Amino acid sequence: MLKDARRSQLVVVALLAALLVPAALFAGAADEGAGAEAASDTEAMAMGMYRQSPMLDALVASGELPPVDERLPDEPLVVGPGTLIPTYNLDWQVGKYGGTLRHGHFSPFWDGILFHNQNESLLTSSGNIIHEELGNMTGNVLESFEVSDGDRVFTLRLRKGLKWSDGVPVTMDDVLFAYEDVLLNEKLTPSFPRWLRDSGAADGQPMTFEVIDDHTFRISFTQPYGRFLVQLAIDGWRGYEELIKPKHYLTQFHADYTPLADLEDMIQERSLAAGEWWNLFHAKDIIRWEQFPPERVGFPVLNPWIVTDVQETVSMLERNPYYFKVDTEGQQLPYIDKHQMVFVSNAQNNAIRMMAGDLDFFLDGSVLKDVPLYKENESKGGYRTLLTPVHFHYATVWLNHTHADPVWRQLVSELRFRQALNLAINRDEIIDSVYIGLVGKPKVFAPAEYDQERANELLDAVGLDQRDADGWRLGPDGNVFQIPFESSSYLGDEPLVAELIVEHLREVGLQATTKTIDGGLWGQRKSASEIKATVNRNHGVMWSIPVFDDLLPGSRGWGNAWQKWYTTGGAEGEEPPAGVQRLYKLREEMMLVKPGTPEDTAIVDEMFGLIKDNLWFINVVEDETWPMLASTRLANIPHGGSGAAITFSAEQWFFDP
Repeated sequence: MLKDARRSQLVVVALLAALLVPAALFAGAADEGAGAEAASDTEAMAMGMYRQSPMLDALVASGELPPVDERLPDEPLVVGPGTLIPTYNLDWQVGKYGGTLRHGHFSPFWDGILFHNQNESLLTSSGNIIHEELGNMTGNVLESFEVSDGDRVFTLRLRKGLKWSDGVPVTMDDVLFAYEDVLLNEKLTPSFPRWLRDSGAADGQPMTFEVIDDHTFRISFTQPYGRFLVQLAIDGWRGYEELIKPKHYLTQFHADYTPLADLEDMIQERSLAAGEWWNLFHAKDIIRWEQFPPERVGFPVLNPWIVTDVQETVSMLERNPYYFKVDTEGQQLPYIDKHQMVFVSNAQNNAIRMMAGDLDFFLDGSVLKDVPLYKENESKGGYRTLLTPVHFHYATVWLNHTHADPVWRQLVSELRFRQALNLAINRDEIIDSVYIGLVGKPKVFAPAEYDQERANELLDAVGLDQRDADGWRLGPDGNVFQIPFESSSYLGDEPLVAELIVEHLREVGLQATTKTIDGGLWGQRKSASEIKATVNRNHGVMWSIPVFDDLLPGSRGWGNAWQKWYTTGGAEGEEPPAGVQRLYKLREEMMLVKPGTPEDTAIVDEMFGLIKDNLWFINVVEDETWPMLASTRLANIPHGGSGAAITFSAEQWFFDP
């Protein structure tokens, strides 16, 4: 039983003391002469004296690759202290080349940490998702940008000499192709993306696109779009792929460039209907979420590593020889030559492999209740454990307000029913048992009271006052009312939280059940609005940026029909209640203003107030931390900051024997 897993407060105190490691633990000692050396190396870089990983030497010598100076942009992004990761979170060092980073994941086609390692946005900021740094935007894939006309006009510049991973130059043709041939093609893009409309609204006017010169283009809106730079940097983990696509590669699958007759064999090979070239194109156009389809091998990218082999159990990546970043001494990044992604059956097996020394990094799927176990096995596994802030809330109860079951909808639509569920959850037990006291109670998204007596009163008041012979509450239809939780096997803590919540709800007469299903199946059922209730992550902690739309219906399946109503301008789906419509309106207003301004704060406060008052979903805990396990040989691993921000800096990691 989870109740038996409680730890004493003394253990927690000792744990926290052990985890408050000094900055040098992962980063190593700083070199006193680094400043002078960096200055001279900057002069050397100006003369074109860049360096590369030794693994590429033979390819250059044989003529298969051009020299490193010819592979880099005219002005590479120089990475050093404070670049991408704030200096207060990383004592940065110039790294060493070599090694294979071994990590595992419990899906053969997805690795959340590798996704962060690989994702390259058009713009970035120090720490990428460190909230207070968002005002300090800089170029990433793009060299630079300008904002004018009251946040309506955004002038963006490509890096001159930037190249795809196959060596083909990135040009304005790649931007025009993404805009004219993909975004404006109704077969490929039936609905113009919301984020590229005025204020990010579903009914907003689409952006205006203009080419200024060979390396500069302009995106304009009719209204202020204060958060557009955030969209280019991090919102939705957005990469470069929506505005820059490898035209030289993708035109072979596009009917405007390749005769349809020449595409038919490939269309049939994918069991598509005759003439469906657009579905063939989508299969060949590999975007950031598609990590390990076979089509990824050979697809031109701008990421630090390229996928070279995809198998059911192991996938391999190698360094991108045309990657656009260098360090302060002119060494082309990344430092690490290869990635090995090993498929494991579940998150627990991932932890076992890490503790056995078979992996070099473990974060996605780690759980707080196992921190004592992680600490105990550090020497054996050759790693160290660090607690990092989490960019999401671990466990939120998501209720499907637009499920087809009329009895379910009737009760879930009742605020008193949702209040009763919230009151029935014993958060102290969850915090003690699952999170060993290292998280806090909700303050933002839900009241944290635990009151079974009041929960019972509210359940009686909404028509659940009748019970069967076993004591289960009967719904309005006379049948036992059930709350079937379905959780994703992708997650670590959430299924455990669901088990305890089921116990709590049973104590007030609600027949609740829980089961853990495959992550892919969970996603399909969520999208089809078939899941009634789930315990899943909530990225609302990042809402003030915003990142993701978790707090809007649809993202976690809590109102798919409402979301369709909004995105289609009322043509489809179901009209949501007034409070949800206000939430949508506030989100649109938020997109007009810059993060952190008084106007932004007022909007966020009202949104959070609406969510807390209406309890459309129920946050269980807040103020979470995330156990990160990193090999003692890995250097330039930040010692502070968000775990997700840490994984965004992987091109700077290196092995230091």
